[in-house]
Amino acid sequence: MVNKLDQEAKRLGVTRQSIIKIWLAERLERV
Repeated sequence: MVNKLDQEAKRLGVTRQSIIKIWLAERLERV
């Protein structure tokens, strides 16, 4: 899970914390 986040972060050029925030925001919007 963390590995995947790190890969996404590197790909998008952002920090893992940013990825988590984005991911959480998307989750909350869907619910």
